Amino acid sequence: MQYLKLSDFLNLKEELPFLLGVFFSRYKFSNDLIYTLSTYRLSKFVQNGDKIIYENSKIEYLNQLNLHSEIPMWQLNKDKKIKHADFVFVLYNDLKLTQEQFFARIYTKILLSDFVSNHEAIKARKKFIRAFFELRGSVDINHDYFTHDYYFNNINELKRISLFLDNFGMSINLFNINFRYLQKQYLSGVRKRNTQLRINLHWYLSQIGFINGFINKYKANIVKNALNISYFQVENIFMFNCQSPSINKNSFNKRIDFYSTRILSNDLTQCEVSKLRKELNFDDDESQIFKRNLNIINIIKFQTPDECAACKHKYNIVDRSFLTRKDRYYTEIHHFVSVGKNKELDVLENLTKLCPICHRALGVGKASENYQKELIKNILDTNSLNYEFASMIFESKDKDFLIQRVYENLK
Repeated sequence: MQYLKLSDFLNLKEELPFLLGVFFSRYKFSNDLIYTLSTYRLSKFVQNGDKIIYENSKIEYLNQLNLHSEIPMWQLNKDKKIKHADFVFVLYNDLKLTQEQFFARIYTKILLSDFVSNHEAIKARKKFIRAFFELRGSVDINHDYFTHDYYFNNINELKRISLFLDNFGMSINLFNINFRYLQKQYLSGVRKRNTQLRINLHWYLSQIGFINGFINKYKANIVKNALNISYFQVENIFMFNCQSPSINKNSFNKRIDFYSTRILSNDLTQCEVSKLRKELNFDDDESQIFKRNLNIINIIKFQTPDECAACKHKYNIVDRSFLTRKDRYYTEIHHFVSVGKNKELDVLENLTKLCPICHRALGVGKASENYQKELIKNILDTNSLNYEFASMIFESKDKDFLIQRVYENLK
């Protein structure tokens, strides 16, 4: 088996963004060897399941892996201990580093590379991104994502994400995370699929493209047949005729916070998984019935003071509520602008915390008009996010006008 000494690899003056990208993406230790790897499986999306094209493309793929890595040491995987790997690049661990030490050295080498600090090094950055995602990535045509499995269940996974956001300047709205081991099949052991980092597929196709060789014509045909998107070839790059995606804001930061505090390193029971699924709206039934976003409700509930935005300047929460078992005063989360069935209003900026008395008083017909408007005014004065949100929805900064419109929308 061919291998490169780890000490030689770390001391190379050449930056080798492709190899750094694939090692940063995934590696496995086996005895004194460190493997990075790539899968290359026959796809159901290739027309007629042409195995001859597939087998021929594997040879081309291996050649191009070596070309783009600049160190031609990729080879067929013959180690049965290294599963789910068709091709491997191997380092000999002559420094006797642990997995954590190896990651730290690779991470440091990347951060010190010119292509990270030099924003004009676009080609090198694209090589790094391609190697990170494509050598083990898969296309999710149902949700328009290019997906990348997470295996390690530790803080290094969060560092992998932050590199793209903090050092590459990629928009947070390109990313999403899927907690696969919240799936019932994972807990039962029927199918233990992994957590995934996901990147917007149409952005990826239009901005990164597919290079002939490490994602070659065979892979390009998979995307073409699955998504019905044609491609054209410029030199050795396959580019796709797809428009730039419309990217909506997502709750990626909140998902990461949820992952690190509620899921990471926790031994979850079936009951706990069910509760987490409900909080994340991972419902098995795909009905179109509106359901409140429990995730943002919990952010307001647990990360803001236990006080009522409508009456805190008049009453002490002690006199309007009671202590719960978690030693927090019971409060209720209220949509300042009533949502009805409009999901677009179910956002963090539209939520406010109320004592149960004020919350009940703000139901339509539950209190006098003057009293309800007084409570609405107090919330506007107290909660700047609610004021800005209502101003945007009703296109006015005038508080009297906003009070009237919020009052008219009470449910």
